[in-house]
Amino acid sequence: MILRVQQVKTRQPVVTAANLEEIAGNEELINSLLSTKTKISQIVKAKILECSPETSLQEAAKRMSALQVSSILVVEDDQPVGIWTERDILKLDFTNLDSLNIPISEAMSSPVKTVNDDLSLQELAMLFRDERLRHYVVVDCNGRRRGIVSQTDVVINQGIEHYLKLRSIDSVVHRGLQALPESASISEVANLMRNAGVDAVAIGFADGVWGIITERDLVRNLASQQIVSIAGKIASKPIISVSEQSSLYR
Repeated sequence: MILRVQQVKTRQPVVTAANLEEIAGNEELINSLLSTKTKISQIVKAKILECSPETSLQEAAKRMSALQVSSILVVEDDQPVGIWTERDILKLDFTNLDSLNIPISEAMSSPVKTVNDDLSLQELAMLFRDERLRHYVVVDCNGRRRGIVSQTDVVINQGIEHYLKLRSIDSVVHRGLQALPESASISEVANLMRNAGVDAVAIGFADGVWGIITERDLVRNLASQQIVSIAGKIASKPIISVSEQSSLYR
């Protein structure tokens, strides 16, 4: 999910899924969830994308791109041993193409964090805030895997429409756009995302048009048969814009 704030040409901020995810740990949202009885079991994504520890990163990226999901669970002997997410792609060395095809076991995050499916959304939001994670594996009372839940799942659900309607896009935007020219390398893009703590970078083209590269674009690039090394070749453009005063719900 990518929302772009109007007037990007004057280097105004870009709103991405990460901005919405940060709301998951917002105190106002946590308080707004007091009145909801929604449990994780009601919003969990039941289908889990899984792979073995020997699976190559490129193959994992292909599967994630095909299903348009942000994570893949690494399983061995029917037990989760790690997870690899879109954010983890920023840890890779894009200057060394051979290093991009290592086994996923060498790049995954471990151990896997789990939550019970009977947890309330308010309790889940507090976990996201306190542990600063983006995903949890959801298990039932017997420890069986039920799915994966993300920060975005907490925000985009039927229990908090009123909260979203009251908040404008401007209230969650990070001031200070991270941007690079179209000639920048993919390695520079990944490094900027990692160091600035963002999940998208604006790409400026010589004709004055702005494009954008997100973590998901980097995953798609890794999944491709021919990995592109120049930012301008994978950036999406032009950037779609919305008003800063639009509500998050809209």
